[in-house]
Amino acid sequence: MNSKTQDDPLLLIRQDVNPEAGKLVIPNGTTIPIRSGREYIFDSIDIKQGGILKITGSKKEWTKIVIINECKIEGKIVCRNFETKEQPNETIEEIYNGNVLKHTYSNDKMGGRGGHGASRSSYPRGAGAGPYNYFGGGGGGGIGMEGCRNCHVAPGGGAGGRNPGIGGQVSNHHDGGDGGWGGLKGAIDGGLLYLECRGDLSGGGGTIDVRGSKGGAGEDGTYAGCGAGGGGGGAPGGNGGKVIFRLLGDIIPPTVMINPGKGGEGGSGKAGSTDWSPPIEQSGSGSAGQEGNEGEVEFVL
Repeated sequence: MNSKTQDDPLLLIRQDVNPEAGKLVIPNGTTIPIRSGREYIFDSIDIKQGGILKITGSKKEWTKIVIINECKIEGKIVCRNFETKEQPNETIEEIYNGNVLKHTYSNDKMGGRGGHGASRSSYPRGAGAGPYNYFGGGGGGGIGMEGCRNCHVAPGGGAGGRNPGIGGQVSNHHDGGDGGWGGLKGAIDGGLLYLECRGDLSGGGGTIDVRGSKGGAGEDGTYAGCGAGGGGGGAPGGNGGKVIFRLLGDIIPPTVMINPGKGGEGGSGKAGSTDWSPPIEQSGSGSAGQEGNEGEVEFVL
């Protein structure tokens, strides 16, 4: 076995590596992983109902699968959960067999704003942060007060980015609570697949899944004896990926799932202390992140 096949056994199935091992069959209840960004050439593919061909990795790259003869998909091909880069648009492009494989991920969806920290009367609130493109804003810190009611007041701090605001600190355990962290987007974008079938494609009942995943949830604010911190905002949802087909035989297409991921929920605010008159207000909850962008399907000659 050479060095290439040691780190990816399915390269043995490529026709130019092992011509006798070109038939891939995935039975019910079996998941076979392959690495993203590579070329796989099979004599035939038969993914049984309940079988999964899973394309794994973190970097967004085009995975190329070529089937010389028949391709049957009754189960699933899954290509999801790839990292998002913190840039407005991320374009992945390459030339393969004379075709341009290209997809642009637009990172224009926003995370939720963090909730405000709790305060009382005219004292300032710790402000929540956001919204941002890649994560939810942190929640603001809650107010802290001394036991003699108005002897000493420590307003909560404002949040910055994902980072929560810190609760106001006093000396008698009536501190303000810290805000919750904002949710993180992370590895939630759908992937990129080129599927070339030179024989017949029978995909009835099967699916190809390049959906975006749900954004990370914001954390709840905390309570430390006086005013609670605000909840963190939820992260935006992941973008759907793209599937490009080149189909030369008869076609019964599979279902292609390109849906965007939902935005993450905002963290909850909390009730404050009732030891004061008027009482400490409840801190604000973070808002949910926006849904991501839908993916694409393309057919080429």
